[in-house]
Order: sequence, then C-alpha cells, then structure tokens
Amino acid sequence: MIPLTNYNFQIGDGTEPAIECLPILYKKKGIKKDDLRLLILLLLFNGWREIAVFAARGVVRYLWSINYEEAQLLFNAYLLLKPKYNHAIEEAYKENAKNSIYQITEKQVLAKFTEANKEDIEKIEKGLIKFDDITDIERIDLEVLARAFDLIPDGSEDKIHIQFIKKVFPIFAEFESKYDEYKRNNYTLKQSIIKKIASYLLNSSLNNIKKRAKPFVDKYSSSEFMGDFFQELISTEDRLGNYDEFWTVWQVFYDKIVDMSKNEGTHRIAINLSDLID
Repeated sequence: MIPLTNYNFQIGDGTEPAIECLPILYKKKGIKKDDLRLLILLLLFNGWREIAVFAARGVVRYLWSINYEEAQLLFNAYLLLKPKYNHAIEEAYKENAKNSIYQITEKQVLAKFTEANKEDIEKIEKGLIKFDDITDIERIDLEVLARAFDLIPDGSEDKIHIQFIKKVFPIFAEFESKYDEYKRNNYTLKQSIIKKIASYLLNSSLNNIKKRAKPFVDKYSSSEFMGDFFQELISTEDRLGNYDEFWTVWQVFYDKIVDMSKNEGTHRIAINLSDLID
C-alpha cells in the first residue's frame, strides 16, 4: 500500500489539479498501474470531501477515455472496499476511546484496513475485482453510493453501470422518506445526488430516459428534493443545451405533477416558468 500522512485541505494549495490529473499518468510508459490504482482509490476514500471529489472528477474526466478497464476496476473496488474502510475508521475510534483518546490517524486506519482486507487488496493489485463481488448494494451507506455514482460517466449505458443504476435510483428516489434527519438535512449530499442525476439523465439517449427516470416517477412527491431536482434540471439544460432530452424528462413527470397539483392544490415544486420558456 502507499503510505499517507495526515493532511489538512486548503483551497488553492494545488491539490485539485494534482489529484484530478493523476489518471493521465496511465498514458506514461512504465508506470506502475497497481500503485497508481491504489493511490487514486485511497484518495477516493479520503475523509476530506474535496479530496474525494477531485479524485472522482479525474476518473470521469480522464480515466474512462484513457483506460476503460482501469476506471471500471476503480469503480468496483470503491464500492467493495469503501464500506470496509469506513468500518476500519469505526474500529480505530473504538480502540482509541478505550484509552481516552478521541482522535485517530490515517496511518492507524490504513493499518487496520490493510490487515483486515489483505485478500481484497491483493485482488485490486492484480486487477481482479469484479462488480459481481459486491453484494447487498442496497445496504451500502448512501454517501458511498453517491460517490460511486459520481464515478460513472454521464449517460453511460455500460451493462455494469446500468445494473448499478437500477439498484441505486430507487434508493435515491426515497431520499427524504427513507433516510434519517441528518442525511435529509445534508445539503451537500443531497445536491451532489441531484446534480449527478440531472446530468446523467440529460446525457442519456432519448430512448432510455423514460426507463431511467421511472424510479423517481414511481416515488414522486411534492417534496423539497424533487423541487430542487427540477431546478437543477433547468440549470443543467442551460449548461449543456440538451433541449430535447430536457423536454423528454419533463414529459415523463408531467402527468404526475398535474395529478398531484389537482389533489394537493398549489404544488410545492417551485419552477420558474420563465426559465422553461427561455
């Protein structure tokens, strides 16, 4: 494994471009792919949200086009091992608390993680982690699922990605009804999920949008989550210019919105109609 030292993120310290550009090193002859793979994976595990975001952005922007198999391997490895890394964090806190120590170090967590997951780490080094190795996706923490979703290219129709999306979209669709108050009130997490869903749908083929959006139509409610989703959909369409895709998504939800408006009176989704017209 690659050793890490404790680090405190600071805006503008150069970590963003340095981390995002790491996948470009796969183009370099003689690069040790297993070391680079583990480094990016550990950055995705990082407790600083910004660091994990930079790593995910680098995978999406560069790695899928440079080395598709490596990107898929990282996606699989993240889903399989991030929950186990989180468990190592919990164990480190419990162990230290017994000695009245209420902080942990990355070195301590990494030691526990590597000791408990030697076989999986060896499989990662050899490039043998498969999506089928991951079980009970529905039980994985919501934040882990959201970051894994971030790793998928927008609009991807890869068979593995579709398997994943079919499992997580129903989970995301129940964001406000199923998850505890902390996650419902976690604005950053909610916006991250909403932005990715909007971008994914608007980059999907017209023929696939209806079935991809179906879990959200089935669980549709006049909630803050759905209101924010439509606002983000408008913003994303403005940025991408995917006009036909936008109206296809809108039509998928149209009947639900009309029916709920009739049943509940004034609808809670605050959509600026001038934005739609423009």
